Amino acid sequence: MDIQFELKDGLFNQRAAGMIFNEDGDVLVQRKCGEGDNQWALPGGKLKFGEHSAAALTRELNEEFGFLVSEIRINSVCEHIISLNGTRIQQTVFLYDVVDIMPKITVLDKSIEAKWLHVEQIKLVKPSWVAKVIASKQVHFTFGFEGG
Repeated sequence: MDIQFELKDGLFNQRAAGMIFNEDGDVLVQRKCGEGDNQWALPGGKLKFGEHSAAALTRELNEEFGFLVSEIRINSVCEHIISLNGTRIQQTVFLYDVVDIMPKITVLDKSIEAKWLHVEQIKLVKPSWVAKVIASKQVHFTFGFEGG
C-alpha cells in the first residue's frame, strides 16, 4: 500500500525519484499519459508502507523501465506542496543520484511516457527545486520546502 493520506484539503505522500543521465549528460524524465497538466518529472514513484526510499526507487525503475541499477546515492530531501489536476498535494521527495549511465530507455509501463531532456531544457521539470539541483550537479543533503 502506497504511503498516501487523503485529507479534506488534499493529499500527503512520500516519493522517491532518481536523476539518471545518458552518455550525453541528458537527464531522463517521465510523465503520466493523459494527465491534465502534462508535467515532466524525474522517474520514481510513491513509497509503500514499510519500504525504504532507496528500495522504492529501485523497484519503480525496474517496473517502469526494466532498469537494474547497481548504485544510487541520496542527494536531497525536499518537501513541497503542488497542485495536480486541481488537487493540492503535500509531498516529501527523496532525490537520489543514479550512478549507472543508461544508454537507452525502454518504457515497460504503458501508463507513462519518457524522454531524455537536455540540460538547457531542465526548467521543464517540476517541481522547480529539482531543476536547481540538477543544474548545480552537487550533492545537497538539504531539507527544503517549496510551498504553494
